[in-house]
Amino acid sequence: MTANAPGAGRPIGVGLTGQIVKPPTREAVPNRLMDRRHVLGLTAAALGSLAGCASVASEVANRPGNATNGHASDPAHASDASNGSGAALSGNASVSNASVSDAASGGNVSGTSGSPPTQFPVHAKGGPVANAPLPRNAASDTYATMGSANPDAKAVLYGNWKCPYTRDFVLTDFQTVVTDYVETGKLSVTYRALSYYGGKPFLGPDAPRAARAGLAVWNRDPRHFWPYFVTAFASQPQERFAWATADQLERIAETAGVRNPPGVRRDVSEGLYGSAVQATTTAAVQAGVSSVPRLVVDGTSTAPTQDFNHTLSVIEHAIG
Repeated sequence: MTANAPGAGRPIGVGLTGQIVKPPTREAVPNRLMDRRHVLGLTAAALGSLAGCASVASEVANRPGNATNGHASDPAHASDASNGSGAALSGNASVSNASVSDAASGGNVSGTSGSPPTQFPVHAKGGPVANAPLPRNAASDTYATMGSANPDAKAVLYGNWKCPYTRDFVLTDFQTVVTDYVETGKLSVTYRALSYYGGKPFLGPDAPRAARAGLAVWNRDPRHFWPYFVTAFASQPQERFAWATADQLERIAETAGVRNPPGVRRDVSEGLYGSAVQATTTAAVQAGVSSVPRLVVDGTSTAPTQDFNHTLSVIEHAIG
């Protein structure tokens, strides 16, 4: 299915080839696209995928040979890919401790059908997000957090390491959030990777592995998490590839300057932080999140890649 917003001039959602159609930059989207009259003209599935990864995943889920289908395509993915079932995001999904088979294989089988790349380029990335301030008590937080320990408001960014919409937000408008609100001490932001949808891996069998790697980096070396964060998104291959192998994740950690990348790899291969990844699914359900990226500010969920001005207004209201 291809969803077209009237007057938009390009599809937003899933193309006829089954590939996710990335959104245009915010500057390229005419204001009328966000007009309620146009939004009301979209189907429910299109609304779910409008500037976010959710319905997109379910639309392409059963396409043969697609690595985003949530099923194990090889032994290295088996335990990450076979944790429950369902058609909608569920806090009751069975996603416990992700990966006996990662430990055995190193999680190094990548790609989808055909002959995909065995290694993907890694691009170091700096900027405001990479240099975001950390709270004084960073070491006590399970999930990566930036900003003051006592901000005026708190936000949670729900994303997915493989989601192109999350990537677009992280590399563009999120920098404004960091510069204007985090660096000034008004807002703290915690990142949580939503890696299961309907009890199955969300956007590929390697998505939970990528989530565990992020948690391993944060818990081992908080100072280098945000450089790792932006480097990973700047280096994100197409979502159809199961690119988040142990080798690739270790290379991203090395490029970002993370201390002891082999230790991160070991944590991932041993399946550490599986319960923390599962807890994010539960938290997302409780917050009313069913697509990513979503920035939840003091309990109010916003869709920053759909209407960034609304996100900013919610932040302004929260900080008073």
